[in-house]
Amino acid sequence: MGSLAQVLFAATNPSVRAVVSLDGATGYRYGQDLLDTAGAFARRSFDTPFAHLTGDSTAQAAVPTSSTFFDATVRGPAYLVRLRGLGHAQFTAFGVLAARASGSPDARAFERGYGEVIRYSGWFLDAYLRGDLAATVRLRDPWTALGASHDDLIVVPHAGR
Repeated sequence: MGSLAQVLFAATNPSVRAVVSLDGATGYRYGQDLLDTAGAFARRSFDTPFAHLTGDSTAQAAVPTSSTFFDATVRGPAYLVRLRGLGHAQFTAFGVLAARASGSPDARAFERGYGEVIRYSGWFLDAYLRGDLAATVRLRDPWTALGASHDDLIVVPHAGR
């Protein structure tokens, strides 16, 4: 399910306790444009815990980003996580496997980045679905546990309003 569908579903179903966007449309201008057409949703506060993980590859720069959903709509706890060198395809196992199969010199970096995506997503879900306090700490300070630098992984927490 794409991030827009997740957000719209969560906004109308209180049983949804967390949403993870793996480089989904909620982080792009076209996604905000689509949410704006959802009428009342644009004015509704979104308080479900939310994590948006995205990359900064050159190919991604061609699609205009937007932090409007994260900055203006999200009212609950949220995290914007940017991983250096990853593109949209590397947020799936298929993208990583394709790089490996093609002999891409970036395959190892993609594998490492995808591993970080999986681990961070797991911590987020453990924190908000299981109440795991250690996972909550890792969300704000993941660098040591991931063996990543602050340049490779940027985390912007959103305390909610």
